[in-house]
Amino acid sequence: MKILSIMSKAFPGIGAVLEQGKTLGLWDIAYLEKGIPSISGYNGIILAGTLANHLDLQKLFQEIILLANAALIKVAIYWTSSIGQMEFTNGIESRILLNYMAMLRRQEIDYLFIGSKELYATIGTDDKIKYAPYPFAKIKETIKQPKINDSIGIFLPFHPRKNIFNQVAAIRLAKIKKSSIIGFTNFKHQLDIKDDYIQN
Repeated sequence: MKILSIMSKAFPGIGAVLEQGKTLGLWDIAYLEKGIPSISGYNGIILAGTLANHLDLQKLFQEIILLANAALIKVAIYWTSSIGQMEFTNGIESRILLNYMAMLRRQEIDYLFIGSKELYATIGTDDKIKYAPYPFAKIKETIKQPKINDSIGIFLPFHPRKNIFNQVAAIRLAKIKKSSIIGFTNFKHQLDIKDDYIQN
């Protein structure tokens, strides 16, 4: 089966997932910022990083779905956000996911792939909802740095949809558990911990 995965642009999260899958030979990748790709010759389409609350982008995905349905090409949506990430979007991602599930019931799409095991365990009651673990290809070995004993490193993007609170809470818990631990992070916002604990 020849599969084309389509996303709006190379987002860091889903973009990495799709690139790993491409490296493993699972699918090809096309980006909508370069225009609607040709789906001729493919048996399956995976839509990802869809930002369904963006109306212009949603129209492009609807057009692709209509083209795929007319050509009898199977269409799936790959959902990669975890429950924790969804909680930080003030209901936006929850509404998007509910919309995808409604599209599945209306048979506008054929499958809904869920990358998070915990989320799949919560909503995976339909046989068209599939658990699809994030693919992981072998990556080039990085240069090993000398180990710093009793340290923890947390580096994250500054975006409200990323589960920053849980990671900051992890630092706090580590500090409580072991007072001599040293933390390394790029999180520069005010934290309720000692200045000498965080080394930016």
